[in-house]
Amino acid sequence: MSAVSNDPDSEMRSQWSHPGDILSLLLLIGGDIVQKALAQVVGIYYQPFKNGPRIFLTPVAFSFGWVAYSFTSLMSVVGDNQLMPDAPDCPSIVVNCHNAYTRTNHSWILGRILRDHEASHEVDITKESIRIDIFTLTGNDERPDIDPKWICSWMVIAVQHILAAVPWILYGDWTTLMVTFCGTIGALATGMLPQWNEEKWASRKIDSDKIVALTRGNGHHHVMLFINEGKSPSWDIEALAGGAGRSRPETRFVCVLLAVWWTLLLITVSGLIANTWFLLGVGGIGMLQNVYLAGASRTAGAFNIHVKRYADCPVIIGYRRSKPLDTPLAELLSSEGQFEPLDKIGGVMGALMALEQRFPKVGSSLVTVFFPGSLTYEPGRFKFQWEKDFWKSAVDGPKEAKADKSAGKEGQ
Repeated sequence: MSAVSNDPDSEMRSQWSHPGDILSLLLLIGGDIVQKALAQVVGIYYQPFKNGPRIFLTPVAFSFGWVAYSFTSLMSVVGDNQLMPDAPDCPSIVVNCHNAYTRTNHSWILGRILRDHEASHEVDITKESIRIDIFTLTGNDERPDIDPKWICSWMVIAVQHILAAVPWILYGDWTTLMVTFCGTIGALATGMLPQWNEEKWASRKIDSDKIVALTRGNGHHHVMLFINEGKSPSWDIEALAGGAGRSRPETRFVCVLLAVWWTLLLITVSGLIANTWFLLGVGGIGMLQNVYLAGASRTAGAFNIHVKRYADCPVIIGYRRSKPLDTPLAELLSSEGQFEPLDKIGGVMGALMALEQRFPKVGSSLVTVFFPGSLTYEPGRFKFQWEKDFWKSAVDGPKEAKADKSAGKEGQ
């Protein structure tokens, strides 16, 4: 009987020379990163014929997370048949500034637009209470803008294939290039699914006047105001916040085929022995690209929301000031009879007043967002008289007790 070799030096040397087993393990991590990277850049397309199909060009590189993502997407389409992330990673609300109707934002791209805007326009919380940026929707919403991140992603894919070709050139081993090429084909095919586009922009276009605010709400310092002047059809931001995308019946079938494709690729990778460091390099480069792309900041135009600054009033900033006491409004007017809330009041209230002066009903629609209602008794909420009596005493009791106490002091 031959003894089994347990030499640690030889085992360590073998593992670091040909790390084959780790490749199949790495292919099972990072699926959520791949999904967010796809959600970031999907949408740019090439249409060779005027009325022909669109070919979506989504440059998310082949990486270690694709096998895991293929089964995650398969589970999603079997259930709710959705490809985009379930919820935005930047919680926010959308306010219709004509009727003050507020809804929770479910659009992933609106959450990213607000997140990236906040990162690029930081507020000095020691001096500023709120910043209101005002934009006009231009209506140029045919396709997203091509930005450097989209271009660099194609360059990363090219670098991967150059690296994968090295063992073929040096040693005649073409397996690394084959795996890289097949992985890239699977990645590009996933990004070509038309359902991505329909989920990402699950809205209609309108050509009527409408003003919508996007913000995180009370306690936060940013508001993005989108003005649709009705000059050209533009995305309805309020409807986009609903996030209810239409599913397509062929998506399930294609996702099943892609899951089989990635499984076969995983089996192939697990059997590789020679020149595995090159494949590790290819997967590592792809993973870095996926991570960067999933979290990178992008402009609103790259998300197909084309805007420009409102020329007459691009931004309103409420600076922190010592607010006046309980002063009548007439005492805050200037000598010309004008009320300048940013100078006289400041803070959030001053900024909302200035916004109301510029756009009637808009500032008032945001008052309840940043100054939530107080505890009041509303009898219409309750059906029975005993319910009304209980809650009336609970709400009005402290006030009445305070009033009785004050009256007692005055009588002494």
